[in-house]
Amino acid sequence: MFFTDGSKTEMGRGCSYCAFQSGIKVLDWKGKLENFHTVFQAELMGLKEAITRASQGNEITKIWTDSLSSVMILISLIDLSETSSPFSHRIEIF
Repeated sequence: MFFTDGSKTEMGRGCSYCAFQSGIKVLDWKGKLENFHTVFQAELMGLKEAITRASQGNEITKIWTDSLSSVMILISLIDLSETSSPFSHRIEIF
């Protein structure tokens, strides 16, 4: 299970994800963006990096984010009916 976040502070912009397995943190990643980037871009970067990492495994994984706008833009970019993909994409919004 992955959790993602993006943020903007006086010190700059950043994004991160962490992964948990059986309640134990097993992985984390942090990225720094330039000050001209937006929080939306930071959220997207954190989500993108989590998706990339999760895609490297063979397990079904949940990715939790607080950025509905990022999820909505990803849904608009993915053709969910495409069958030529080596794996299926499934996005659920709770």
